[in-house]
Amino acid sequence: MMNIKLLVVEDDLMARIVAKVILTQLGYEFDIAEGGEEAMELFEKNKYDFVFMDIGLPGMSGIDVTKKLREIEKAGNSVPIVALTAHAEESYKTLGLAAGMQEFVLKPLTKEIAESVINKYVKK
Repeated sequence: MMNIKLLVVEDDLMARIVAKVILTQLGYEFDIAEGGEEAMELFEKNKYDFVFMDIGLPGMSGIDVTKKLREIEKAGNSVPIVALTAHAEESYKTLGLAAGMQEFVLKPLTKEIAESVINKYVKK
């Protein structure tokens, strides 16, 4: 279908199921990581066009994972990372943007929001 590959980093089972259903319906190819370590392993092995990043991950926060992913990336090859989070506080947004995130999207993810934010950052 579309030649766009996404990474979803989400520790909550229901949120993973919702993301899986929505992204499948939209026709995207994607991987799902349940935590930061898994996200970094997948990121190093695969080429992603877009990342949805939960903030409240166990162990390493999504902000810390974003910093690590930015270190892993090759210079000039900046994959859009959008926070998908229940944390609406401005402090999280400030830290996330400073870490290299492009934007914050509040949960729950909907088909319309997913399509809109992916299309905003990924050229088909």
